[in-house]
Amino acid sequence: MISLFPWAITRWVVIPAVWLLLVLELANVSSWHNKLWDRLPWRARLLMDRPQCPGASNRIMALFVVMTTGLAVSILWLYSSWQFLLVLLINAVFTDVWAQVGGMLAKKRAIRQGRAAPKQFSPDSPNKTWVGVVSGLVGGALSGFVAAWVLVTFCGLGIPWFVYALMLGGPIVVVLGDLYESRLKREVGIKDLSRFFGSHGGACDRLDGLASYLATVALTIYALACWLWWTWLLVAAWDAIVIRELMRPRRRTT
Repeated sequence: MISLFPWAITRWVVIPAVWLLLVLELANVSSWHNKLWDRLPWRARLLMDRPQCPGASNRIMALFVVMTTGLAVSILWLYSSWQFLLVLLINAVFTDVWAQVGGMLAKKRAIRQGRAAPKQFSPDSPNKTWVGVVSGLVGGALSGFVAAWVLVTFCGLGIPWFVYALMLGGPIVVVLGDLYESRLKREVGIKDLSRFFGSHGGACDRLDGLASYLATVALTIYALACWLWWTWLLVAAWDAIVIRELMRPRRRTT
């Protein structure tokens, strides 16, 4: 009964709620008048010499984020259990949550005390500060460990060692992936995919870091489950590409 209940909740509540949120998000995305076939190559062009693409469609970016995230979740579901997936999702989501909370509290404290604003972490994401990033890294890791402790203590489950390792390194991938997607969006003149959550952007904007995180985790679990150690090269190559792109000078859009 314990094993069936979470799956029933996931099947009849969580999955429909997530898909409803994404459908509402895509319905709220602007620039519906843009022709999709005119905008499809923009991401490929961005990855090759960075020509200007000022008219890129928000829908393409939104669909890309949703598809890559869904693919990674599917791989994780096949090669792991819902408990591991839940722990890893908590680890990734709370990294973003604690980063926003830490940055917001630091800014309010600086304003209240009349000090300078916290130092910006990256020009690709102006709202991110060093305080927020550190808060996200620490808070995300702790949230994942707390979730794992609850499952081990109250559900009698065993958590493999590599899950703990992923929870330590995962928040770093979340931050890098978020910055990478922020750079791509800003280079095509997009700040937020929509205003579904007001000033926080849309539902797909919340998946920026999660897409990179789940892709890395999926490749890692696939390598461990199938003993295909060459997939570790794919993980390292993906992270190297993201870091390299973040280190490149950003072009200004007109």
